[in-house]
Amino acid sequence: MFDVFHTRLEARLPSRNIMRFYEVSVGRDLFDEWQVATRNGRIGARGQLRYHTAESREAAMTVVGQILKRRATAPKRIGVAYTVVAQSPDQ
Repeated sequence: MFDVFHTRLEARLPSRNIMRFYEVSVGRDLFDEWQVATRNGRIGARGQLRYHTAESREAAMTVVGQILKRRATAPKRIGVAYTVVAQSPDQ
């Protein structure tokens, strides 16, 4: 289902007990609509899953860009940057 784009980010700072992950996936659902799925939470936990529907692949990738832009501000917000730990091979 989510085979167009996938990435996993992690933010770790053991001294402040920060162990977070953030996953973003893009693909089509059963109704052939574009979906952006995000899952975030504490590393080792299942995390919270959210879906965003988009009109086109370009719109879905715009949503991904907005999400990743927000993750880039993590050092100001939580004190540690997210790093990419997994990504779909073609990205």
